[in-house]
Amino acid sequence: VPEVVEWSLKMLSNIVDYLENCPLVLAGNEEEEDGTVMGAWQAQQKRRENGAGSNFDVHTHHSSEWVAKTLVAAVSSVPSLMKTLLLVDDKDPAKQRLFNMTIVKRMIYNPRTIGNWLVYMLEAIDGDVAARGVQYLELLSSDPETPDFYGG
Repeated sequence: VPEVVEWSLKMLSNIVDYLENCPLVLAGNEEEEDGTVMGAWQAQQKRRENGAGSNFDVHTHHSSEWVAKTLVAAVSSVPSLMKTLLLVDDKDPAKQRLFNMTIVKRMIYNPRTIGNWLVYMLEAIDGDVAARGVQYLELLSSDPETPDFYGG
């Protein structure tokens, strides 16, 4: 696994951990026209251009937990990312580290993760590839609060 991949997933995990443990409810603002994070950012940019607001102003109608779930959903939407992680060699010590990361654990249970890749893996002629598809189903059917077979 390239170091940059592991580092990127670690940084995303750190962000999700922070957001999930942050009791902050991000306040709304009437300047937002569409109520989205992008709308909040655009409103903040306008305030900065007019000399109001700081670099740390955040205005949205959602909690930090919602932002964390949105981040997980966005990463889960990356085509075949979970398949690629499952196909990492079991002997590679990075595989255990990857599957112990918060972002990957949350991706396992996110419906956006599942795609045609899972059907192709389960139907694969190569027994190792099919076994990885079964491993994903086992992960999916396990309780997210219990340690998984990757040493979590």
